[in-house]
Amino acid sequence: MYPMIVSVTLTSREEILKYLDFVSTLGAKVSQVSQVEPKVEPKVSQVSQVEPKVEPKVEPKVSQVEPKVEPKVEPKVEPKVEPKVEPKVELTYRDVATVLVELARIKGRDAAVTVLAMFGAKKLPDVAPRDYRRIVDACEAAR
Repeated sequence: MYPMIVSVTLTSREEILKYLDFVSTLGAKVSQVSQVEPKVEPKVSQVSQVEPKVEPKVEPKVSQVEPKVEPKVEPKVEPKVEPKVEPKVELTYRDVATVLVELARIKGRDAAVTVLAMFGAKKLPDVAPRDYRRIVDACEAAR
């Protein structure tokens, strides 16, 4: 292979010994072990006392005082909220089939067959397109 240099920093004697044992099992040689003292930056705590500035209390002159004005409160009028009417979307055979398959996946095949039976059908092609919305609603209710 090729020579490889690895630098490892360990914090305790136990870690060093475990690492050396591990390296020796790999067949690698440790060429140099040096011990470096950890750098410790001295903590500097310096407390200085600063006297707070005391500003002289000035009494306002009568001409400087502004009269208090009460804000006018207008009664809240809530806008009338009309219910949203969803436009009727024509459902396709594929849309209804997807809903039925999802019901069968969640509740089982019998649940989907039961919904179809409610409309006198054994399979989806037996259902009239005008009943697609009712089938989808029945599937959602069955969930």
